[in-house]
Amino acid sequence: MVRRLVHEQEVRCADERTRDRQALLPPARERGGRRVGIGEAGAAERRLEARVSRGLVERLVVEGIGEHLGHRPVARELRMLRHVPEARQAAERDRPRVGRLEPGEEAEQRRLAAPVRADEADVVAVVDSEGQVGEERRGAVRLRESLTAEEKCHVRAEVESLPAACYTPPVTLHQMTRLRFRVDHRASGSRARAARFHTLHGEVLTPVFMPVGTQATVRGLSVEDLQAAGSTVLLANAYHLLLRPGPEVFARLGGIHRLMQWGGSVLTDSGGFQVFSLAGDRAITEQGAVFRSYVDGTRILLSPERSIAVQETIGSDIMMAMDQCIPSTADHASAAAAMHLTQRWAVRSLAARGDSPQALFGIVQGACFEDLRRESAEALTRLPFDGFAIGGLAVGESKALRERFTELTTDLLPDDLPRYLMGVGTPVDLLEAVHRGVDMFDCSIPSLLAKQGVAFTSRGRVNLYRGVYKLAEEAVDPRCDCTTCGRYSRAYLHHLTKAGEVLGWQLLTKHNLRFYHALTATIRRHVVADTFSAYYREERDVLLRGDDEYPSRPPTVRRGRRDPRAPERFEVRESADGYASVVHRRSGEIMHAGLDPAAEAQAVYVDQSRLADRLREPRPEPLVVWDVGLGAAHNAMAVLECRDAIGAGARRPLRLVSFEHDLGSLRLALRNATRFPHLHRAGP
Repeated sequence: MVRRLVHEQEVRCADERTRDRQALLPPARERGGRRVGIGEAGAAERRLEARVSRGLVERLVVEGIGEHLGHRPVARELRMLRHVPEARQAAERDRPRVGRLEPGEEAEQRRLAAPVRADEADVVAVVDSEGQVGEERRGAVRLRESLTAEEKCHVRAEVESLPAACYTPPVTLHQMTRLRFRVDHRASGSRARAARFHTLHGEVLTPVFMPVGTQATVRGLSVEDLQAAGSTVLLANAYHLLLRPGPEVFARLGGIHRLMQWGGSVLTDSGGFQVFSLAGDRAITEQGAVFRSYVDGTRILLSPERSIAVQETIGSDIMMAMDQCIPSTADHASAAAAMHLTQRWAVRSLAARGDSPQALFGIVQGACFEDLRRESAEALTRLPFDGFAIGGLAVGESKALRERFTELTTDLLPDDLPRYLMGVGTPVDLLEAVHRGVDMFDCSIPSLLAKQGVAFTSRGRVNLYRGVYKLAEEAVDPRCDCTTCGRYSRAYLHHLTKAGEVLGWQLLTKHNLRFYHALTATIRRHVVADTFSAYYREERDVLLRGDDEYPSRPPTVRRGRRDPRAPERFEVRESADGYASVVHRRSGEIMHAGLDPAAEAQAVYVDQSRLADRLREPRPEPLVVWDVGLGAAHNAMAVLECRDAIGAGARRPLRLVSFEHDLGSLRLALRNATRFPHLHRAGP
């Protein structure tokens, strides 16, 4: 009967090298001084020693056990590891053959297909809901025998006695993935959860923060530093690693883990965000993204297929499907086009992944439009991804909008797969996202702010660049157990930061990463203890604090008296076409030179930007328009005229911002209002 069930997803390997990567699996568990294997279901029960074998991984599919235990029957894939002298023979027999066989291969195939001895048989035992036991060899199932009522009870008792590590209740189809994701605990009064999943390089507990190692390194830190900080998953970027050192290096040296000597898990981004950041030098087509290499200037096409091929060669544990990232403030039409392209690329990414053992996440897009987020999530969750990421946030939207759409998207994603919020963020952002059901995060903030002298502490955020810490002898955070806090004072770190020494950046990065990992570990403990709701309310205020011990004060700004001669720096000049413009006397610069200023403002600020359409969008947040130089207010007045033409109940709020600090030109135009008819407008 069943003595031990090891719940693990089987992945068929495309080549022998990938099979060898699968070989390092946990050994059989010890029980009562002896090893316990998996016995074959049937009358002649055999005890097999479960050992790690480099050649053979067998499946045991148990169907109907859930029904016996009061759960819905569902197929469960389980790995059975058996030490077989002829493991290579069994592995060769299982390998799929494509195309016509040569005469010699045909004879070898017949030899491999012949039955082997009973104690070496490569079988798949099937127990259906009626208690029928069969065995499957290369897809064919033959009825072998039926279980008696007594044997059914024995199977039920065996399964019920299994420890949690060996058996979990039946799961949905999504859980039959390469990561074996499992939710351990859920918080009351919150969507927060504590979960775990398994990659090719070990177990990962969530919530988890992934330090950004774009170039196969977290800048300034060694692998030992990352391990000491508590990192279990690193993020690398396929775009940068494609350009340097190149896929051929990873293929030659055995992947990113061997190259950087990292034993933990690695997630690789597809490169979509980096392509988005090249707005001035890239083209997006159905085929992929075309851009110029910053290494040698060559033009490169990054398609979904090439992105997956690069990530497979890198050897990451979790790959990301290629997506088109756009600003979260984009209009509806642009966001919809990018979202649909992302969906088509997702299908191509899955097809390119094939039977690789690496996990693959889909990315939900849709900017800040609820209907697009729903459509994207609905389409992607129909596909067999191993997890889902929330993309298109933290790229321009407000904190309130980000939290709103994070909560909306997590509600649309499967409960039995990991959820990853890309590019977020500060410690309080992590807390808020976990509260809304997110499991995974990445961000470069810990190292970027460390370079500026900023440290996250249990008492708030501290900026060690400030002179108040010049003589401070205490540690950065007395409650932190990192080496930075254990050995160095705030005064020393202040000196390193002011001097621009790399060591200061490194030490503060170590501390900040340790703070992030300690935060996620603390969140997990409170979820498990079901005290997260109270912790969330208290910790949110702590994480929002600045330096309470030495609060900073903004400098006092003295408002100068208005210069009565400011308009004298400008003059009004009439054109041959009858319109007036403002000219700066000293430089000779003409505002709206050569064009009717009112016509140019209408063409650029209203027509070209589709301002009227954007103002009619049913969105609660204001539309922000930047008018860099106010001048005689032609642009600003054109925007206000467009706004007034739309009924008050049919338009969204508008915010008009200018960087102009010299109002002399506007004051001159107001003195000559008869020559500037655009200024004739009734007050609100």
